[in-house]
This record gives sequence, C-alpha cells and structure tokens, in this order.
Amino acid sequence: MTGNAMDIEKATESTFAKFTARLLTPLLLVLLGYFGNRQLNQIEQTQQEQTDKQQTQGEKISTIASDVRVLSARIDYSVVSQVDQLSRRVEQLEKVTKTP
Repeated sequence: MTGNAMDIEKATESTFAKFTARLLTPLLLVLLGYFGNRQLNQIEQTQQEQTDKQQTQGEKISTIASDVRVLSARIDYSVVSQVDQLSRRVEQLEKVTKTP
C-alpha cells in the first residue's frame, strides 16, 4: 500500500503542479500586461501634459518677447523725443545768448 500511496501522492502533486502552471502562468501574464499597459498609459498622459505645458510656455515666451520689442520701440521713441526737445532748447539758448 505504501507504494500505491506514494504513486498517488506523486500523481497528485504532478497534476496540481500542471494545473497551477496552466492556470497561474496565463493569469500572471494577463496581470503583467494589464499593469504594464496601465503604466504605459500614465507615462503617455504625463508626456502629453508636459508637451501641452511646454507649448503654453512657448506661447507665453513669444508674447513676452513681442511685448519687450514694443517696449523697446517706445523707449527708443521717448529717448529720441527727449533728445530732440533738448536739442531745441539748446538751439534756443544759443540764439538768445548770440543776440545781445
């Protein structure tokens, strides 16, 4: 009987091992695929958010650069105006001092 009991025990273990290998391997692969896909989707979403953020920042930088050019032009105009006014004042003072 001991020989029969050991043979049955080995057969049971072998059948159990085959069953678990056939059931758990696909189940583990499915779980790994699911979680891998989920991680990939999160990475893609984060990448898209970063791309959108960079695009928005690029637009803001472009706007700021445009504003700086406008301010530069206004400052240049203001400086030229002031120089022109000072030049006129100098000319008037020269006229006044030349004619006694």
